Amino acid sequence: MIINTTEFEQYSLSTNPRPLFLLGDACDILKSIPTASIDFCMTSPPYWKKRVYQNGGIGLEATMQDYVLQLMNVFLEVKRVLKNTGSFWLNLGDTYRDKGLAGIPWRIALASGAAFLFAQLMDVAMFNRLRQQSWWKAPLIGSLVASVVDTAVFFFLAFAGSGMDWLQLAVGDLAVKAAMAALLLVPYRALLPRLQAWSEPALAGTGQPARLP
Repeated sequence: MIINTTEFEQYSLSTNPRPLFLLGDACDILKSIPTASIDFCMTSPPYWKKRVYQNGGIGLEATMQDYVLQLMNVFLEVKRVLKNTGSFWLNLGDTYRDKGLAGIPWRIALASGAAFLFAQLMDVAMFNRLRQQSWWKAPLIGSLVASVVDTAVFFFLAFAGSGMDWLQLAVGDLAVKAAMAALLLVPYRALLPRLQAWSEPALAGTGQPARLP
């Protein structure tokens, strides 16, 4: 069954247990889906130079760099549509090149894991340091610093030495993260009084300040 993508929002609000099938180019379909609306994504994209498809598609690129770039274009859209609590599972196999493995999966895995870990640690550290200052400084500066670390670590580990011109892609990724950090200040400010009220009973009698930024 093929359903027009304009029906996605109605489907997400319905209680119909039947799945919604969307047929088309992965990037085009993902761009039609609202931001932060998906809980889970799992994919096993075609491996590079492993199959010849009648209608073309990912996996037939001339170079490994072009292949990775195509995947990144899809994954950036996946990241946009996933909720903050969402999960992304990727099954990606390797390819032999010049009598050896190209190392595509481990580069992506190492880059993603290291970038996430370092970015989260920086975000928590900056938030704790700035939480007693103006209400917007801790969440905004913490998110911006974490975004810079996340982007720099991921793109360096994933593409350094690959010959791929990844700087423009990294700048675009960082710009999206910065814009989201700024936009999320609005709901954060609206929820701040309630967060402050919740924190006071938990800290009562501890001698610690209950004030949130």
